Amino acid sequence: MNKSKTITGEDFNQNRTIAIFSNSFWNLKNFRREIIERLYELNYNLILIYPYDDDVHKIDFSYCKHVVLHELKVLSKSIWSDYKFYKEISRVFQKNQIDLVLSFTIKPNIYGSMVAKAYGIPCIATVTGLGKEIIKGNLFSKLLNTIYKNSVRSDQFVVFHNEEDLITFDPQRLHSNYIVINGSGVNTKVFSKSENVENKSLNKFIFLFSGRLIKSKGIMEFLEAAAKVKSENTELQFWIIGKHSEEELDVYNLLMDHQERGIITYCGFIDQPKEILSQVQVLVLPSYREGKSKSILEAMSMQIPVICSDVAGCHDLIKNNWNGLLINAKDSSALANAMRSMALLNESERLQMGLRSREEVVKNYDVNIISNKYLELIDSIFYNIKSNNFKN
Repeated sequence: MNKSKTITGEDFNQNRTIAIFSNSFWNLKNFRREIIERLYELNYNLILIYPYDDDVHKIDFSYCKHVVLHELKVLSKSIWSDYKFYKEISRVFQKNQIDLVLSFTIKPNIYGSMVAKAYGIPCIATVTGLGKEIIKGNLFSKLLNTIYKNSVRSDQFVVFHNEEDLITFDPQRLHSNYIVINGSGVNTKVFSKSENVENKSLNKFIFLFSGRLIKSKGIMEFLEAAAKVKSENTELQFWIIGKHSEEELDVYNLLMDHQERGIITYCGFIDQPKEILSQVQVLVLPSYREGKSKSILEAMSMQIPVICSDVAGCHDLIKNNWNGLLINAKDSSALANAMRSMALLNESERLQMGLRSREEVVKNYDVNIISNKYLELIDSIFYNIKSNNFKN
């Protein structure tokens, strides 16, 4: 990518540095790519902050400074571990001249906001989803939610991917810095119809599960429903793509058992799912809750009907019998019935569902629309800083 000159009307961004902070390099690469590229084109200096993971060695974003963390343990509940992470991120912020922090996911939001406040750095925290620990309702989740709310209280903006997450996070809306932006968006030029509709094999009908292999994504219900429907119609196929979790190896073991029995086909973890999506008839995501499902958005953009749970982050994308089917979460029987119903629809009905989805995504969820929302927030922060400096 060639570095361009500033194209904004006023030169607020000259020599400004923005730190983009997430819980994995994979998250930045797959969910934040477009905003990173847009900021670079606008002449901002960029620092990407993330923990070491398997994707770090894959060279990307060479025009950014990379800071790899060693103390961020995403799943750890250890106070000592989090304290070491807090100290590490404090050192990073102290050593770098950062003008704005964009943070994503729970721990980067909490500790990034805390440290940004300590150093007087503006921050935009994005709540990409509340996470299972926050919505459990037990003592730990209530404590975590309280810490979360207090940590982002001083941020210039706290972005949510759906209204329901905002209400769950803070029912009383005690702070005025909350805003809803429609997820991370989807690149509708990349995830486009192409040969998707015309060239699918007439001899196959494939249901695809695309998501992390954890219980809260509904993978157990998918496996159970697939077993039921496959026993009735062996011509139907059930594919799965996604990364398994070391914390839930029982899920992976059950999945492999289903593959050995010929019920499902596990395609592994696939970084770019477009090729797989181009081969399937229906996407299935029986998740318990989402921020704004990227898997669903990608399928919608490629005109693929969707079966998903009637939950936050899903039912604002899929309307029942309009561009897909909605089911109750944690209900494998309902999922099996929805699979049967979708398989019985004629091709023209499924095509209409896909066309409606594509129109909706282009209108409201294209990644450029989402990026522009963030750029507006960033411009407003730097405009206020410049105005205050001028007054002083």
